Parts: sequence; C-alpha cells; structure tokens
Amino acid sequence: MGYLNLVFAIHSHQPIGNFDHVFRKAFDECYRLFIDAVEEFPNFRFAYHLSGPLLEWIEREEPRYLDRLRKLVKRGQLEMLSGGFYEPILASIPTADAIGQLDMMNRFIKEKFDQDAKGFWLTERIWTPELPMKIAPAGLKYTFVDDTHFLYAGLETNQLFGYRFTESEGYKLAIFPGLKELRYSIPFKEGEEVIKLLKNWIDPERDVIVSYADDGEKFGVWPGTYKWVYKKKWLREFLQLLEENSSWLRMILPSEALEKYPAEGRIYMPTASYEEMLKWALPVPSGKKMVQVIQRLEETGLYEESQRFIRGGLWDNFLVKYPESNCMHKKMIFLSSKARENNEALKAIWRAQCNCGYWHGLFGGIYLPHLRHAIYQNLIEAQRILRLGSDQVAAEVFDFDRDGNDEIIWHGNSLNVYLAPAQGGRVFEIDFIPSLYNLTNVLTRREEIYHEEFRKSAKKKDSDEEVKSIHQIHKAKEGNLENWLIYDQYCRGSFLDHFLSADESVQLFWKSECRELGDFLESPYEILEHATERNYAEVTLKRTGAVLMENEKREVIVEKKFRLKDNRLEVKYLVRAPGLDARNLRFGVEQNYTLHTGSDPQRFLMLEANDKGGFFKEMPGKIFSYPGVSRWEMINEWDNWRLICSSDKNFELWHFPLETVSHSEEGLEKVHQGSCFLMQWPMEMNESDVLEINIVIEVERYA
Repeated sequence: MGYLNLVFAIHSHQPIGNFDHVFRKAFDECYRLFIDAVEEFPNFRFAYHLSGPLLEWIEREEPRYLDRLRKLVKRGQLEMLSGGFYEPILASIPTADAIGQLDMMNRFIKEKFDQDAKGFWLTERIWTPELPMKIAPAGLKYTFVDDTHFLYAGLETNQLFGYRFTESEGYKLAIFPGLKELRYSIPFKEGEEVIKLLKNWIDPERDVIVSYADDGEKFGVWPGTYKWVYKKKWLREFLQLLEENSSWLRMILPSEALEKYPAEGRIYMPTASYEEMLKWALPVPSGKKMVQVIQRLEETGLYEESQRFIRGGLWDNFLVKYPESNCMHKKMIFLSSKARENNEALKAIWRAQCNCGYWHGLFGGIYLPHLRHAIYQNLIEAQRILRLGSDQVAAEVFDFDRDGNDEIIWHGNSLNVYLAPAQGGRVFEIDFIPSLYNLTNVLTRREEIYHEEFRKSAKKKDSDEEVKSIHQIHKAKEGNLENWLIYDQYCRGSFLDHFLSADESVQLFWKSECRELGDFLESPYEILEHATERNYAEVTLKRTGAVLMENEKREVIVEKKFRLKDNRLEVKYLVRAPGLDARNLRFGVEQNYTLHTGSDPQRFLMLEANDKGGFFKEMPGKIFSYPGVSRWEMINEWDNWRLICSSDKNFELWHFPLETVSHSEEGLEKVHQGSCFLMQWPMEMNESDVLEINIVIEVERYA
C-alpha cells in the first residue's frame, strides 16, 4: 500500500490599519496557541505564511514568537512561505511592485529564519495566467490554489492530487491544489472524520499527495473556533491522530514533494479564485441569478457535476462594483508610477496595496472605514514624500479612474482636491495632508447579495454551540438592522447639485426617497476654463440641464467655480433659470465627509444658526435639520483637524449619518461611514434671474 502524503499549509494575516487589540486577540487566541500545540508534535510538518503586517506586529510586540518559528525551521518541521509582503493582490498591482514585495518577504524570511523561500502564498488564491512570468524574477518555485482552479481547467476530481506545472512564456511554476473537502472539514469536523476522509484517498499502487491550504484564523479567530480548537482540544487530538496513523499517513513539506515526486503533468488554469470570491465579485443582480441557478441545480442533484462550469466574476470587478475601491486603486497606480526611484515612498505605496480594504465578501473589507483610512493614509504619505504639490499646486487633467473621461487632480501643500466633471462635477476626494486624512472617505449605501438572505433569516436564531464555517453565518449582531437596508441612487461625493421640492424632508433624504427634479447629480459638466498658478488652481464647470416643474422640463444652467489655495477651497455657484417660477423649488449642495464614528465625544459637529443664538454641538450619528445656518464644522480631536464650511447666504442644513449594513466574521453589522450634509436655499433669483452662492471650505489643525 502506498503512503498518503499530506501537504499542510496555513496562511495567517491581519491587514494594515487593523486595530491593535484585534492583533493581540488573534495572537493570544490563535497564532500563539497553534505553535504551542505543534511544537509538541515534531512529526507534524507544515508550511506557514504570515503576512508582512502581522510579522511587523509580531516583531514589535512578540519577538520571541519569531525565535520559536526559527527553531521549528531548524529542526525541519516548518517551511516558511513567501508572498507579497503587505498582502497585495499580485495580479492587480504593477509588476515592479509585485517583485519588490516578494523580494522584501524573501529577505525577511532569510534574515529571521535562515531559510531560502521556495514557495509563496497567493493572496486570496487569485490566479491569472501570466503570473508565472510576472513573479519569475523573485525566484520562487511553487504556490497553492484551490482545487476549483484545477476543475475550471477541465480536470476530473480524481486528478486533484500531487502538483502540476504551469508556465507563461516559458517561466515555470509548480501548483498544488488545496482540496475543498479538507478546507470544509478542518477544523470543523471531528478529527476521526478527517482521518476517515484522508483514508479515502489512499492508492494501494502508489504514493499520493493531498494538499490542505487555508487560513490560519480558522484555528481560533473564526467564530466558535477558539473554544472548539483549543478549549475542547480539537487541535491536539487531531495532531495525535496524525501520529497514530503514521503507518500510512506522512506529513511532507511542499519543497520535499517537489524533490521526491514527479509532477502529475502540466496545467493551464483560467483566471480564477476560490468559488465564493467569484460570486462576491459579481454585480448584485447577476449574483442573485447565480445563487438561484445553483439552488436549482442542487435541487435536481446536478450541481456537483456542473460546478466546474459555473463561475462568477473576476476580482477586478470589485473596482466596478465599488467605485470607492477603484479610486483607491487608481491613486495607488498613479503614485506608484512616480515613485520608482524613491524607496521610502514605495514602501508607503506597498503598504497601501494591502488587499483587504479594496473588496468585500464575508469579512468587512471595504466596509471597514479604518481599513480604507489606512490605505489613504499611506498613499497621502507617499505623496508627501514625493513632494507632489509641496512647492506649488500640481495640477493634472487626465483619465484618473480609467472610465473614458478626464478628471482634474490638484495636489496642494495642505489640501488635495480631485474633481470629476463628467460625474456631476463632483469632488470625489479631499485630503488634509498634515493629518494624512482623506476627509471624503465615505462609502455609498448599496445592496449586497446576502441582504436578501438576511431578510429571510432575520427571525431565525443560530445556535452558538454549533461550530460553523463563516459561509453559514447570517445572523445580525444587533437588532432591527433591516431598518438600515437603505440604498443610495447615486455614488456619494461632494458638491453634488440637487433641485428638490420644498415639501421634501431630511427623513426622506436619509431614506433615499426624495424626488430629484433636476438632471444634474450624475450628468456631465463641461470645463469652461482651468488655470493654475504657483499657489492656487481654479476651474469653472458648467452644465445646461433641466428641472421638472409641473410635469414640464425647464432649462436651468448651473455654473460652479472651484478655487484651491493653501488650506481653503472656494466654490462659487451661479444658478440661472430664466423665466422659471421657482417659488416651491430649492437648490441644494450635497457634501459627504467622515469622522469614522457617529458617537465618539472627541469627534463631533458644531453649527451656527440664527434660531439657536450662536454655536451649538451635534453628533454625527444623528439625523437633524436646522434653518438659518451660516456655518458648520466637523471637529476631529483624535486626528487633529477641523473642517469649517460657511456660505455668504444662510441656508437650511440637513444632516444624516451614512450607515451601511455589511457582513463581518460574526454576522451582519451596521457601520458608520460618514456624514451627509445638504445645504439648501430657496430659488429666489435676482433681477438677472441668477442665484449666486459662495461656499468656503477651510481645513486646519485643531488645537
């Protein structure tokens, strides 16, 4: 009887920007305890990947852990895996950055563990056919994908063993397929069941290699696993079972498998990731249809044999699904192209390439403001290092977001301002450089595929005793979340132009139920003039559009002139509506900014209104409206900045918190994304039928 060789690889990661207490809890309840256990079983041999952000935290907070890993390497029990140091999606970043990040991890492994890295962890198992050529200069020999990648390539289920070679332009790479049955069994099923599963793959005629490659967080971080894996001793019992079955079951390191056993053949895989990722990347309507198709196939018993022919989208589709992700990604690409010879700036850009804040599936991802903030923080730091806009306002007009339309990019010494004339003439980014803070880092409220499933299961109760895969958790972390399943009709930004009936209310605006009478929100504005001098930049945008009055479209012209100088952005509006009877019509300017919380006493709002007799305080977590406002402020004591917005004409101010409902490790949760402000004026024209409004935004250090 041949041996069954088990290649066991785990990947542990915490993203850039995650909270220190999250690192600490994961280390104490997962990473440390896993090594505590395997140290007692020297025959348990495995490959281990720790991401750069996690390694940096461990090196700073728990350096002895690295010494323990080095000892495991020395005694031949452990093989360290390389990877992009800050856990980027390798296929989505410039080739030079991909090689730089792999080399950075290779050097770290050599320095800390005295081992030459031979293989690497492929972030989110996102495979593209050109990867072997792209990463070839890093000198790595193998990686892991899911078995679904092999099935998508046309292999049968009895061909998911060992490893196979692929190549791109002659650059060769060995690929191990991690088996889904093992991923869904370890550590969720009893150890005896896992052993029984492994026995099914014994071949009496030859040795067989099977691979397990999955997240280390399953061993203590995922809901219920800390109690199951350690308190109830699942891991130690499993390791003991592996020892007891060593007569037919051997633990083998991936590099040893390459040296000892020949490849099973060649393979050319399509662009792919794991099955769930491909579904999450789809637009919601297509994602719902995919779920329905799968359900019908399961009901008819055809899904198992049809599964390999059913695939969703590509990871890159997240850049379409979430325009906010695309803005971060394109800013990263833009800065990377300018930082080739600046290692300090490159490191900040590489940190901003950490993948977690760019997408969303079952974890918070892009829905977590602190992850997006960390990306922007590093990108703004890279810009500061490169001194873009430090000596004079740097202005560029080009297709920044790659949508076929030009954007206007201003980098100043205190503020960055990015404008999209073709998208309602909106401002889509304002950065306060001294605090490395994107003030406009908000997220639009969108439907997600799992919202429908949540509505169905809202009244059901999950048992906390059952250890579940994250894919099975649909419960809410707080009550009445269905009341916050509100979806915006347009992408949030600033200096968005509304025409509303005077009968509308802030409650309807919050619920996204106001009837928009104008066609200005997302329609293109033309650039009339654009000028830059050493210390300022200005541009005038214009749209001739229409407002619906008494079921008839009437011509309205909106002209807005932006001027950036130092820490001040001035916006002058001219609204022309010749002959329009606008007594019941209001013009509104929407702005969206973020304090990243709605309830922290160190992050709050201040307003000045006639009816209140001066300044008064409000919290960003509240819905409110006030007439007769002349100015409002956002104050962030934590990050040391204050934004002041004023107008030469008093206005009615509406405010509501932007709050989304998204999936996390423990279920659905409400997340504060920012504040939406709508400044409104009645359409009272002067003799020339022009409404003139001047708005000033100033951002300064808060002391």
